[in-house]
Amino acid sequence: MAGFHKNARAQRLNNRATYWLTRLVAPITLIFGLSMIYERGVALFTFERTEGVIIGASYDDSSYSRLDSTRVSSHVRFMDLQGQEHVFFSVYSTAKSDDIGQTVPVLYNPDLPGDAVIPDFWDFYVQPIIISLMSIFLWWFGTLARTFVPPTLKPEDVLGPDGAFGDDNKR
Repeated sequence: MAGFHKNARAQRLNNRATYWLTRLVAPITLIFGLSMIYERGVALFTFERTEGVIIGASYDDSSYSRLDSTRVSSHVRFMDLQGQEHVFFSVYSTAKSDDIGQTVPVLYNPDLPGDAVIPDFWDFYVQPIIISLMSIFLWWFGTLARTFVPPTLKPEDVLGPDGAFGDDNKR
């Protein structure tokens, strides 16, 4: 378990590094999460909905995740609104079993029917929201790191004589 710095200068540097790192990563995470939400929103409102049938599936347990989740790669066949048959390859993680012949919901782009997805609840709806919320947590964590003072040090030694965040109290 990591301990606190007993040196005020080292703690100040640690606070600063954590603060700026989270200030860099949080907006990137937010942009990534919001772009995923936008992409999912475009798919929900512009893609056509239909039912597809799994015509083949392969399962990969080889260190995909530390959870008891399996990577499922499915070949899905569906009919578009014009009655043409299309097949797409979908890769997503799931704990459920995808059996050949199972019917699944499909969202597809009417202009590019090969651009289709199975709107799995976790991958399609929940993950973008969690990634966006992580950026808020990172921003908050960086704000806390800016003013963190371990119990072994005095606040003025870490934060400066006026409580400012800086290295202006050199001795």
